[in-house]
Amino acid sequence: MTKRFFRPRVIVTVVLSVSATAILSVAFAEGAAGVSARPVVSAHPRERDLAPAGLQYYWKRELTLAGGERAVKMYLKDENLYLVTNDDCLRAVDAAVGNPKWFVRVGNHHERIFEPTHVPDMRLPERIGGVDDISTPKTEADFDTFDAALVNSMTHLMVVDRKTGRIYRDVRFDGLVADDAGVSDGTSFYVGTGERNYCAMKLLPNVVVWKEHLGQNVSTPMAYYERRIFMGTLDGLFRCADVDNYGKKRWERTFDGSITEKCLVNARGLFLACNDHRIYAFYPHDGKTLWPAVVVKGAVGGPMQMGEKTLFQYIRRDGLYAINVTNGDVRWKLPAGRRVLAILDGVVYVLDAKKNLRLVNEITGKTSVVVPLGGFDFYADNTTAPAIYTATRAGQVFCLRPAKAGRLTAEMLTK
Repeated sequence: MTKRFFRPRVIVTVVLSVSATAILSVAFAEGAAGVSARPVVSAHPRERDLAPAGLQYYWKRELTLAGGERAVKMYLKDENLYLVTNDDCLRAVDAAVGNPKWFVRVGNHHERIFEPTHVPDMRLPERIGGVDDISTPKTEADFDTFDAALVNSMTHLMVVDRKTGRIYRDVRFDGLVADDAGVSDGTSFYVGTGERNYCAMKLLPNVVVWKEHLGQNVSTPMAYYERRIFMGTLDGLFRCADVDNYGKKRWERTFDGSITEKCLVNARGLFLACNDHRIYAFYPHDGKTLWPAVVVKGAVGGPMQMGEKTLFQYIRRDGLYAINVTNGDVRWKLPAGRRVLAILDGVVYVLDAKKNLRLVNEITGKTSVVVPLGGFDFYADNTTAPAIYTATRAGQVFCLRPAKAGRLTAEMLTK
């Protein structure tokens, strides 16, 4: 197995006290020699511009990218903020304090890298198992646990300790090409393939143990919940399959529009936006209707987002819908709204079409404050973390928090 783990080489720009800055200079001394800082772009909102929204910069970072390397995507996943670059790199940053953690190279040059997925408490050895591991598998107690990040390209899969960057798997898919991001239950990796199939790869021996024909290419990232996987196609087919029954169909539905975004599924239900001008909710185990479909007026414009009380879905030429998760009632629609960047104390922080930040009451939809938030290339979709994350293609990363949260301190960095 080839190791492709890189220690971060970074320059740090941060809003801190003098003592905290001194600690940072020690913490990032390793590998930082010979690197010069680039100035922060002046087009970013100033703190006085953000003051009406009660926001300030909590931390700022400037990652040192290789020559010609640029960020192309950003994702917020649990405790990590990920930047995907055009140099086939996945770079992890500590979302709480902004410390760069690790980066790895995924796949072949200029190959598409899909959205990472997290698996907590995974048990997997670094050594790829053999045939004996299939017939007489070891018990989970034989391996230490770690919190994993799995990321796949069209041709490769990597399993990484998301705290340290230690690589447990760096493998090339054998005889298949992935359609989109796969998912894992900690034992197997499930992914749609370019041959109109979906399959399960056992991670211990790195062997495809079953493959099921769908008849259409999977057009969305996979979703996983309670031993079932969920997937959609551009022809409007949506399937739920049992992973314990070799991926056989449990239930499926056919819609009059394409499915272009991943469904959301958890204990509250399965939620799906379809290009038949409807947003659906089903019971995950049998596909029966949870609440009547919400009729919209345009095409699906991006991933669905879910807060504790509300579903958010941007519909092109229509606006951002806020839907009661429990009963499907439309709370409000914001024509200029595009994405949710945070939900704090009942206020939804919405990015609009002109890159303004709007503070919207989650229940009533009333906008209280509008401030500029331009100057960034990426804005992390977020409904859980108490912060807003932005970044530029050049590798500048920013965290904004309410002023009442205070500033990042030296003590926080040393924990």
